Amino acid sequence: MPLARRRSASRHAGQGAAAGCQMIDYNGNATPDTVRRSLRSLLDLDPYWVEEPLPPVDHTGWDLIRDCGVPIAAGEALATRYAFRDPIAQRRYDIVQPDLTKCGGFTEALAVVANAVTWNVRVSPHCWGTGVAEAAVLQLLAHLPDQPYGATGGTPQFLEFDRGLNPLREAVLTKPIRARAGTVTIPTGPGLGIDVAEDSIRELALPDCAFDTAGA
Repeated sequence: MPLARRRSASRHAGQGAAAGCQMIDYNGNATPDTVRRSLRSLLDLDPYWVEEPLPPVDHTGWDLIRDCGVPIAAGEALATRYAFRDPIAQRRYDIVQPDLTKCGGFTEALAVVANAVTWNVRVSPHCWGTGVAEAAVLQLLAHLPDQPYGATGGTPQFLEFDRGLNPLREAVLTKPIRARAGTVTIPTGPGLGIDVAEDSIRELALPDCAFDTAGA
């Protein structure tokens, strides 16, 4: 993104505690030198974090960007608690981002959360995909402890709330999850708190895929 567009986004986000936070996502598609160079031009925008600046397998590269001056969020591509062990213990990340659909579901995600809390590392779950995944992440967010501890209640929790056109997110739920005034209400029904729109799933399914709810 050109620098002029980044500055425009920063102006529209506003300022102050109630304003939006500008986060920069590299999608794991950069090298340590390009990350350092690009961030030098962005520091005056005071990004809240930079997300997934390097591929997760570039183990030594993370050490080269730890002094970039911006909190680093990563972990969306890691699977199981064991893949998170070294990044957390070695403090490669400031914010750990387990993805429920990749890391191993709630069991593994909660293990990752416990490990991060032990090392005083923040957690902000990654969310990208279907409305079911979105509902699951909301339930995980509801179980996260305040970080840091204290009377202030910790830092705000963020839901990665994609607004791109995605029928797999909107159409698969009888009541799609909506944001109002910048917040999302956590569903309170049984399970994940949602009902799946089975007719919509049938319409979206590939022609050679079977859809059978027997025993569900």
